[in-house]
Amino acid sequence: MNLLKKIDNNYASIIDNENKDNSFFYYLPVKIETFGDDYRLVFLKHKMRTKFIFRDKYNRSLYLTDADIIEAITGFNDNIFEYISEALIHLYKEEYHQELTFNYDNEDYNFVTLQLNDSQIEELKEYSINTKADFCIRAYDLVILIGLILFKERMYDEITKAKDTNFRYRKQLSKFISLSKFYKNGEFKEFLHEVGYDISEKDIHQVYNSSKKQYNIDKAFNKLTEFEKYI
Repeated sequence: MNLLKKIDNNYASIIDNENKDNSFFYYLPVKIETFGDDYRLVFLKHKMRTKFIFRDKYNRSLYLTDADIIEAITGFNDNIFEYISEALIHLYKEEYHQELTFNYDNEDYNFVTLQLNDSQIEELKEYSINTKADFCIRAYDLVILIGLILFKERMYDEITKAKDTNFRYRKQLSKFISLSKFYKNGEFKEFLHEVGYDISEKDIHQVYNSSKKQYNIDKAFNKLTEFEKYI
């Protein structure tokens, strides 16, 4: 069964059977390997949205927005940034990928993420990213998170019976690629200007500063044909 549909069904069942308010937070028991010492990746269902969050042993939760993820990528040193960027482009072009698995509700789900070599993976497993709220995660767990986000986009296209079942997947990748390269070294400036993205701000959080604004900004990344001219 489609993961998002299964989560929605379980969420509705809990509301009906346990008399829960329909705005309660449902933390899904998911089996997936992570590489930090004191946190895990969990799925969170709240109202209409399903999110992937990190939760530590103190039950502190960390949700990384697209802007947070892009900021983390641009914060890598030049060597790591280069091989992450290349792997994102290979993923967009469907040339190479790494397949991983998680288990939810006794069902295994396969998803794809960045194809990296063994030494790169080991480097990222040891590399700590200090995120907001002083919550540190390992860089390879960011790679896993990116794969899960892309998987969710494909599941959404499947539910909505989208004509192009890879559209949201490729749109998300185009955003990660173009914006990380723009904020790191000024690449993709022409493309972003063409599609109407605000390139005047040096801080991505000054552009993505409200959910309503983010919705309108994200429409710019529907123009995949334009994006593909630059990769």
